[in-house]
Amino acid sequence: MKKKRKKAPIILGFVLVVILAAGGSVLAFYVKSPARKIVSRISQEDYSDIEQLYKKKVKGHFVQEKLLNQLAEKDCATILDDFKTEKITYEEASEKLNAYLTLGSKTLETAFGEQEKTLESLNSSMEAYKKAEELYEDGNYEEAMEAYAQVSEDDSNYEEAQSKLSQCVENYKTEILNQTENPEDEQGYETAIQTIAVAADILPDDEDLAKRLTELKDSYAAMLKSDALDHGTQYMNEGNYEELFTLLKKAQEVNEGDSELENLKKSAEDAYVKAVQDTVDSYLANDNYDDAITYLKSATRVLESNSTLTALLQQVQENVPVKLCDLKISESDSFESGEELKVMEDSVGNIYSPGNLYKLTPYSGRKGYASYYANGEYTRMTGTIAVADDSSKDTGIVTVYDENEKILYTTGEITRTTAPIKVDVDLSGVKWFTVCAEDKGSWGFNCFISDFVLYKN
Repeated sequence: MKKKRKKAPIILGFVLVVILAAGGSVLAFYVKSPARKIVSRISQEDYSDIEQLYKKKVKGHFVQEKLLNQLAEKDCATILDDFKTEKITYEEASEKLNAYLTLGSKTLETAFGEQEKTLESLNSSMEAYKKAEELYEDGNYEEAMEAYAQVSEDDSNYEEAQSKLSQCVENYKTEILNQTENPEDEQGYETAIQTIAVAADILPDDEDLAKRLTELKDSYAAMLKSDALDHGTQYMNEGNYEELFTLLKKAQEVNEGDSELENLKKSAEDAYVKAVQDTVDSYLANDNYDDAITYLKSATRVLESNSTLTALLQQVQENVPVKLCDLKISESDSFESGEELKVMEDSVGNIYSPGNLYKLTPYSGRKGYASYYANGEYTRMTGTIAVADDSSKDTGIVTVYDENEKILYTTGEITRTTAPIKVDVDLSGVKWFTVCAEDKGSWGFNCFISDFVLYKN
């Protein structure tokens, strides 16, 4: 019986040896495993041959892949923690995470792709905090607020950023209220309103900013109204309508529906329209249509959308005189354009430009003439008739008659000793008119018709 009792310790010792041996094998398996080697190398920033090691020793081996996933997950947490505490730089952390992504494991690619985004977000947050601190120290509270607001909750600086953000808000608000206090003039009010409006957008729930904005707008509106009413009559007397309308426009924009301003505007518009009409009439009295149109275009810019001025401009443009050279010649004989002439001097020495100029050269009983279609659109025609310097001593007559051969104008008999004649012909209701020259001698009477212009009113 005693011998049997001695076997128990021997068996127990054997089992213990087996267990210890097995435990040592497990430990050796863990320490020397390919998965552990990969993680260890990445941790030590040694990225040589890790991809080949994964493909040969880990990929396709269930236990090794499981072990690699577990070890990599822990190492990832360490990498992020080290970055947060600034033990490693962003570039070092990113390089380590990317090393896992380059192995070719789909599982790691999915997991570490998200971790890479986390690292980028955390880096952006930490950079924002650094920038915010600099801005805060420089007193740039507006931009500092924006930077502090970008610090994320998983950033170790988050609590400090929130505290500084609150202080920035108070400092920024105080700064804005000081800047916008008691503007002195129109530009000052506009700048203050714009400044406070921006601040109110940044801090939309702040009652002090909202109150200041209301006060500024009310004071600005009152100032513009007062200026318009005080200077309105003066500006009208001085003819300074453009400045008055500019001031009225601003005042009415911020005093919508104000009856006093509306009455002033109506009086100013009536006075301005009357002044414009008088000026245009003086231009037209001298047949100066070009200046009248230029002046009216300027007036319509000063007083936009005024129906009276718009209609007047249209009317003047429609009634612009038409040069005879711009009308089509329907029928003619011995009637030359000034562009074709060699001699453009009359018998008393005047030289004519070739533009709106014609020469009539009747001969041997044949008349020199040209017929035009007026269609009853014109009321009068003006111009100059002169005997050409190459004309003979013959007597001639120049006549204007209508479609019924009714004489509208005649020079009577003229010769080389006749000075140029200013012509004003009534064309009211005339559909066709003809300008005709007739030689009362035998040969050689020549004459010019120069600068003939047709008017519609």
